[in-house]
Amino acid sequence: MGQGQDRGMKVLWIKSDFPLPADTGGKIRTRHLLVELAKQAEVTFLCYVTPNHDQKFLAEMRGYGISVEAVVREEEDKQGIGFQLRVLSKLFSPGPYIVNKYISDEMIARVRKLATPDRCDVVICDFLEMAWCRDYVSGVPTVLFEHNVETMIWRRYHEVESNPIKKLYFAYEKKRMAKYEAAACRNFDHVLTVSEHDGEKLTQEFGLRCFTVLPTGVDIEYFAPQQGEVQQRLVFCGSMDWMPNIDGFWWFYRSIYPQVCKELAEVTFSVVGRRPGDDIVAIAKSDRSVIVSGTVEDVRPYVASAQLYIVPLRVGGGTRIKIYEAMAMKKCVVATSIGAEGLPVVDGEHIVLADSEKDFADRIKELLRDANKRNRIAESGYRMVTENYGWARAAKILHGALQATLAES
Repeated sequence: MGQGQDRGMKVLWIKSDFPLPADTGGKIRTRHLLVELAKQAEVTFLCYVTPNHDQKFLAEMRGYGISVEAVVREEEDKQGIGFQLRVLSKLFSPGPYIVNKYISDEMIARVRKLATPDRCDVVICDFLEMAWCRDYVSGVPTVLFEHNVETMIWRRYHEVESNPIKKLYFAYEKKRMAKYEAAACRNFDHVLTVSEHDGEKLTQEFGLRCFTVLPTGVDIEYFAPQQGEVQQRLVFCGSMDWMPNIDGFWWFYRSIYPQVCKELAEVTFSVVGRRPGDDIVAIAKSDRSVIVSGTVEDVRPYVASAQLYIVPLRVGGGTRIKIYEAMAMKKCVVATSIGAEGLPVVDGEHIVLADSEKDFADRIKELLRDANKRNRIAESGYRMVTENYGWARAAKILHGALQATLAES
């Protein structure tokens, strides 16, 4: 395991996907924590990769001194009848769909081989979807890394869904998720969360005994302010194959954006993120004020072009790394309370919060017209993240939590 000199603690980190390219919040968080942890411990990273995964990403991770163990798995297409049939086929299995789809004989065999006292000192299961690996760990302390309270996400899906069939499915899935998440909280030796809010939720709902908060970080050198701002440009960044982002896009485009356009005819809206659905791509063809980028190698020019960075989420959990990235680029952020949930931000000082359709539209119009207020909030957010939220701090807390788990075990 590992490379280079002896680094003491041996960590096996298990995740459902590879953290490069870092095109989702979860991947960004995992990638930075892995790299920082590898400076203090001997790390093996076990994950699924797609058959066509770019070898340069594997080489990059190994270059940080991380040993990579990869299990090949076809990437899931989340659109069309095939996806719906796969969901239906697992409707009566005991665990939630997002967990069941990752269970494979090859991954089980790899966990059994690597998660033993002679190979590692502690095992981290990254995201709830890989918590099932706990059953195949032998005599080694285990830690669950909860980037979200997954049950809360499914509960919110159910609350906002208007389609009766989907609403029924979300009600069923949130019950399966609650049962699974409660068991995971009991079975692991320790749990990591991304906010105090999430830790308290897990404690209240599932009787979690103890947890450690890993504060959300940002690469302040990479996400530095840039030139290129476009007048009255809005930007929304996020993986467009993730249901909360899809819901947020449609809620904003159908219910909020028309109110803004009615008074500010020159406004434009840029949507940046991987794998947008055909229906979202089609919007850019029929509405010339909307730009849908799809997957991009570098999100920074798109963020730099915006006068306002919006996070119109009605569903979600955990914390939004992208808010800190926008703040590090000195952008004023308008978000829902759910969008900014778990982050230590103050409304009107570091960020602007709005939850109703009218309020969200009014705040956008106000800030696009008032450059002084927009710049004051952007400057305050910039100072907060650049002075307090580098990734090294979060990794130091992670290393301490792993040491404490070993000592208790």
